[in-house]
Amino acid sequence: MSRALLPFALLLVSLGCEPATVTPGPDYPGPAVQPPPEELPSVSPQPRRVAVKDLAGLENSDRWFVEKWGNPADPKNVVDPELGSCLALNVKTGKSDKAAFGFLVSGAYDRDQRPLRIDFFNPGASTVKVAVGLFTARARRYLESPTVELHPGWSSHAFDVSAKQWKSETAKWQFSDSIGSEAIEQLDVLVYATSPVSLFVTYVSEPLPVEPPPSDAPQLPSDAPPASSDAPGGSSAEPAPSDAPPDVLPPDAALTPDAVQDLRSRLSEEDKALIREALDQLED
Repeated sequence: MSRALLPFALLLVSLGCEPATVTPGPDYPGPAVQPPPEELPSVSPQPRRVAVKDLAGLENSDRWFVEKWGNPADPKNVVDPELGSCLALNVKTGKSDKAAFGFLVSGAYDRDQRPLRIDFFNPGASTVKVAVGLFTARARRYLESPTVELHPGWSSHAFDVSAKQWKSETAKWQFSDSIGSEAIEQLDVLVYATSPVSLFVTYVSEPLPVEPPPSDAPQLPSDAPPASSDAPGGSSAEPAPSDAPPDVLPPDAALTPDAVQDLRSRLSEEDKALIREALDQLED
């Protein structure tokens, strides 16, 4: 081979060789990872709903507790770099088929104005079933929703309080009852698991505030005696007796002739005799 063709031969040989393998050093940060989008698709039955990370609701409260009748569990407020501020639900092994996380709340949910919505993140590889239980405020009824499946990843679920798909004692524990506009005083998140499971709740919508229902009882006049639980019907016919003397003259009343005359008319003869005796002692 002539020396003129030698560079071309070397080039052909180099093109056919495999690239050299480079071992990264200990300070190599690894491949770049793209951050997740702000809105992730939901796997709930309503595909239009999304789990949004920057929403804030009841999940941020530290007043969540564990119902003792369920499996042992631990609710904990955490701040995760991916999930933000959320509620971690850690379920342990127990004798029941579920654990219940409760929250005392006052208000009412509405399908249109304020739906009951809960966003979850399932970090595991298996599907987990959850449900919602509600205690009504006035009748203290307990109603429970059908279970929903939480697939791995994000999911958002809306629980329709007006639909007749809640089970209760009134409905003989069939899914045929509804809550409607009833105010509630407690919300439970039920996690069905017989082995340790961890979930994250990233959003729980707050209910609408409700005003106390109007009373059908007639309004008492302003000078009526206060209510007493000991009297029939919740009110007393006469004010409770008191050992303190009545105020015959208000402390800030002016001593006008009319006020003095009113005071005289309200004093008994015994009171007047005591006043005269006191005045006589002062003069002596």
